[in-house]
Amino acid sequence: MGRFSWGIVALVGALGLAAVPSASRAQTATAGIGLSDGAAGIPCTLYPLPGCPAASLSHALFDRYQALAGDQTGGANAFRYVRAGIPWDTVSTGGPAIGRPCVAEGDPPTYYGTPWLSLAEQYVLAARRAGLDPLISITTNSAARYPGNGNPHDPANPSANQYYCGFKGIVSKLDEFAAQQGIAPPTEYETYDEPDGARVSNMCNPTPRGDLPAHRADQCAAWYYYEADAANRKSFGNHLTLVALAADGDSANDPHLIAVKAYATYLTKTIGLYPAVWSFHPYEDLSATAYLNNGQLAHGDTSLLSAYIASLYPPGPRQASIWLTEAAAQITDPVPTYLGIPEGCDDRVVLDPLPYGLGSCLDGNPKAQAYAASDFLDLARSGSAFPGQITRVYWHQFDSLAGHPTSWDSGLVSPGDAYERASYCVLSGESVAQAVVDPSCNRVDAAEATEARQYADAVDVKASARQAPQSALAACPQPWCSFSLIRLRLSELGAGYSRSGSQPSR
Repeated sequence: MGRFSWGIVALVGALGLAAVPSASRAQTATAGIGLSDGAAGIPCTLYPLPGCPAASLSHALFDRYQALAGDQTGGANAFRYVRAGIPWDTVSTGGPAIGRPCVAEGDPPTYYGTPWLSLAEQYVLAARRAGLDPLISITTNSAARYPGNGNPHDPANPSANQYYCGFKGIVSKLDEFAAQQGIAPPTEYETYDEPDGARVSNMCNPTPRGDLPAHRADQCAAWYYYEADAANRKSFGNHLTLVALAADGDSANDPHLIAVKAYATYLTKTIGLYPAVWSFHPYEDLSATAYLNNGQLAHGDTSLLSAYIASLYPPGPRQASIWLTEAAAQITDPVPTYLGIPEGCDDRVVLDPLPYGLGSCLDGNPKAQAYAASDFLDLARSGSAFPGQITRVYWHQFDSLAGHPTSWDSGLVSPGDAYERASYCVLSGESVAQAVVDPSCNRVDAAEATEARQYADAVDVKASARQAPQSALAACPQPWCSFSLIRLRLSELGAGYSRSGSQPSR
């Protein structure tokens, strides 16, 4: 692209961030690596459960990634954790007022015909069978925004009591399911996904007695954490790990952290709870790295928010960990500024809507996508306020939807599983220099920039299951398309193999 941002360079220099990483050697992750994705599609990516499309390449690509990361980084860049979200009313609800009894959902919410509870159970089962620790993120009921995705009779965002009932029901049901399957139950819960972006209703009346005037979204979300903490102590032996905040990328990208400070100060200073783990989604750090397009890392977003979280805790050993539960090279990122500084790239795609956002710096630019992946691997080191503060980073979205470009695309794999992007190759162990010339990465150079924008709001999960024609396997040129993971690993080591066409055995 050749564009340059003095604003970002000045900010990077002022924060004393990392120098340009070596382009000649692979990077290893500076924290545990996780994968975040939608509950409807991620189970079949993680593990070939019964009912998964037989011809889908998603799981083969995931297995290949794990094998490559094991071989090339000693396992440091292999996925160890996974995250998916489910609506607060997936199992239970209750009256709005504090103390009202909890009841089972009379009309359990679905995702275009599939019960959300079934999706959550399959996700947990696939995660455990793949050897990954599952994180459950509690989300808004999005039926009002996406008809067919949720229960239209429930509010998008609950009262404190409704949240308590919903949270308790989800944990109980998943515990029961895990016991039936003989697997460990999920123990990590992100108490509410992006409350700053969910526009939590001011009528949620979240205070414990339920008799105060309506409060702002930040206060409602803080009481959600309070209710999850209460349920954890009363019903689950205090053995759950609760994650607070989950601020969205654009909110974390605010140089004044208005929404984040409102939530965090209310939870700690007013309610008096100090979570052991916080989370946020610093997408724009990776987009800013792509804007520079020269290997210079940009951690201003992560550094700013990490320092603020650390400032909430008194001096001493009791400091909170941070998990970056969503971060990625978001090709469709519409945000046009970075920490208050106008940025963005014109990628010359006529069909792209104005104004161009930071995603245009990544769209059709394999080198920028490689740099963003390099930044992702370094976020925990250069973005922490003190050593070891950021302990996990989750890449959001493994494979892009077949209808790309949609309103969201941050996949490591291109639409329709056509090829691995440069970000896939860097994360799995190649250097930036290797990834941009590797014919296995971005085999269709700048493919994103040649596709018309469709901006679909949602995907029919049943229709998605029908996609993946048998010809996709024949069209795949990689040896692992028709060989087992064991043969893949042998071939990586130079051992011989035969074209038996066998599928991975389980």
